[in-house]
Amino acid sequence: QILVLAPSERGYAYHTRVNGLRVARLQSFPNPFRVGQRFLPWLDRATAAELHAFCPDILHLHDFSPVGLAGLRVVRALNVPAVLTLHLLPPTLSAYAPPLPGLRQMTDAGLWAYYEWVAQHCQAVATPTRASADIVRAHSRCDPVVLRNGVELARFSPQPLSPDEGERLRRKYRLDPQLPVILSVGRIDVEKRVDVIVRAAAQAMRAARAQLLV
Repeated sequence: QILVLAPSERGYAYHTRVNGLRVARLQSFPNPFRVGQRFLPWLDRATAAELHAFCPDILHLHDFSPVGLAGLRVVRALNVPAVLTLHLLPPTLSAYAPPLPGLRQMTDAGLWAYYEWVAQHCQAVATPTRASADIVRAHSRCDPVVLRNGVELARFSPQPLSPDEGERLRRKYRLDPQLPVILSVGRIDVEKRVDVIVRAAAQAMRAARAQLLV
């Protein structure tokens, strides 16, 4: 059985089920720095109430949000192990800092120290890629396990939905049917570094004709 604690997109707290999973949507507020994202205040009482009622055997921290730290405090009192997954690394977050001299380096150093402090209170640390694990090892004393994100092939298939799907997509995005496509799929945000994608595609196109679709 799995209980997911997540911010409420409605603002107020409520419970629901998604694909058979129990989801506790906790009170949240809009993030003024990112459109469409919400953040959780320091919800110790709400988090403790949910976890005490659920009686978990293990806690998984997806990030370092206040609800994650509140959950960590609860399971430490219950003597329940915790696992931390590092998806967001300090350079990703410090990219949002103003371009002042030395500010990003200071932000990185502070975040790495904070990451390591939280990791010391967990029984295991994981990253979704080997590259992320190497970065974590280079900047901290953590030795994460690599757990790659899986894909449910029954729902996500590489096969086209219709015989003319490729033709319709090329027409929709004005792509040359004779040229291979360099495709980048992701949120258009600072941390996704679309500028790196553009430079990498330009370098590849010096050796072979292609087209870039973001």
